[in-house]
Amino acid sequence: MSRLPKWIHIAAAALIIAAASCIAHAGDAGFDERVASTLAALNTLRGKGVNVDDALVLLDKAVKAAQAGDTAGANGYLSRVEEEVRLLEAGAWSTYIWGSTVKYLTVAVLAVIPVAVYTLLPRLYVYAWYRLRRKWVVRR
Repeated sequence: MSRLPKWIHIAAAALIIAAASCIAHAGDAGFDERVASTLAALNTLRGKGVNVDDALVLLDKAVKAAQAGDTAGANGYLSRVEEEVRLLEAGAWSTYIWGSTVKYLTVAVLAVIPVAVYTLLPRLYVYAWYRLRRKWVVRR
């Protein structure tokens, strides 16, 4: 039996496990960087109003496959996600312009409604009042 305290044995075992984990994941650094850059690109696209849900599902599958140890499957999923990101980036500008146009037109229409009601409602009321009472006869 060793004379060293038990916590030193536990710390040494944790250090060995951490070192082995770092060595095992050293080959995944390129994969992690690709996932990070793809996720940043998807976040940018989502900010522009592009629907990136399908790409996120594929990216999740890639990460889960990498965690399970299936590097070939993970790289396949990640390649598909990167291709989809390229396609989405091609149409992102038109989606952004269209979304902005719809948003600003909606605000403009909503701003015009109170002004239109304020000016047109009294005129419609007077017109309806005259139409309903035009056959009335005033007697003395």
